[in-house]
Amino acid sequence: MLAFPLGITLALAEGRHDERRGVVLAEANAIGTAWLRAEVIGGEEGERMQRLLADYAEVRIQVYRDIRTRADGDRLDAETAKLQGELWGIAAGVARANPTAVTGLMLSALNEMFDLATTQKRFFAERVPAHILRLLLWTSILAVGALGYTFGVNGSRQAVMSVLLLVLWSSSLVLIVDINRPRQGAVTVSHAPIEWTLESFGPRR
Repeated sequence: MLAFPLGITLALAEGRHDERRGVVLAEANAIGTAWLRAEVIGGEEGERMQRLLADYAEVRIQVYRDIRTRADGDRLDAETAKLQGELWGIAAGVARANPTAVTGLMLSALNEMFDLATTQKRFFAERVPAHILRLLLWTSILAVGALGYTFGVNGSRQAVMSVLLLVLWSSSLVLIVDINRPRQGAVTVSHAPIEWTLESFGPRR
């Protein structure tokens, strides 16, 4: 009775965790690609874009690492949007002045990078549906009650078995709640891929 909703809920929570991990790697790759294409553009515009991309990577690291309150999220979203606007303004100006395949690829890389920031926000806001968590809670209560009733009818308490089952069920519930809160708890999403990308840019100029 309990295994079915428990398995479904754990699978949903784990699936969302994998999505969050995937978007970190995708965003790191997109930032790295944009930085390399800015290097190909060269000149003052290319160097300025690379500096802004390094700043952007630092802000995105903070998005994954430092958001604890709504105010933190709003502040970092504003910083992200500001840098996106500056990057797009430079790239669009270069593309208008010199419409080549390289400038087109630069705009494409930035567009992908911006889209992934929105995807990240969505994935970190998603949770296991509340009605499924409520179902799991009530099923757990019924399962524990049925177990106690069965032991009572049989006249045997089965202390070891009771403790093992309760520990197993409780651990599973705690794990689900932990995974469902991606910014707190023991199971979080590492921002290391973006740090590695920022390190690959070399010393700041």
